[in-house]
Amino acid sequence: MADQPLFPPASRNQATHQKHQRQVFAQILLPMLAALAGAVTLAILSTTHGAGSEPRTALWAHISTIFIAVLVISAGLGILAMLVALIFGTGWLLKKLPGYSYIGQLYAQIIQQRVKQIADLSSMPVIRVKTGWKALTAFSSAIRKLLGGK
Repeated sequence: MADQPLFPPASRNQATHQKHQRQVFAQILLPMLAALAGAVTLAILSTTHGAGSEPRTALWAHISTIFIAVLVISAGLGILAMLVALIFGTGWLLKKLPGYSYIGQLYAQIIQQRVKQIADLSSMPVIRVKTGWKALTAFSSAIRKLLGGK
């Protein structure tokens, strides 16, 4: 009994499995290999033509800058799309949640505002003392300079 697996593998339909393998190759592996071949080709071209004695180095520098800019812009657009989806998803979720959730959100905002007020009130004496001390030292150094001291 210990030799048999708990969940034996299901038998596969061979025709379906072969079709799936062809789809994996055509839809995943082939585009990845083409992109890899293109990247390797560009790398080889940029190193061989950029290192020559001809003044093509600037041209290949501009081409590589364009490739980098395209990558940065596409990453930024992806992040922007995720943020837009999160904003719309949050709005949709707030409409679907019951009213008590909205009330809970309002209470959380009130608590956050009160904590901020208390934190500001607790830091004000320190800020006033430090500001007064800086003003007093600036005033005393101005008086010293006026009287001819350091």
